[in-house]
Amino acid sequence: MNTLELNPNMDLVALSDHELEEIDGGFWIALAALAVAVWSAGYTIGKDLANRDNAAK
Repeated sequence: MNTLELNPNMDLVALSDHELEEIDGGFWIALAALAVAVWSAGYTIGKDLANRDNAAK
């Protein structure tokens, strides 16, 4: 099976510890994604607050 194909019959289940260990760098990928999401939210909120401050003047 091609790794890019999705199996529609596959149930979504929690991965076991062994399966998580087989995912090389999965923790770091998740941590990087979280960091990007937090930065993006902070950037958006900061930009919105700056626009509100400029509009109030």
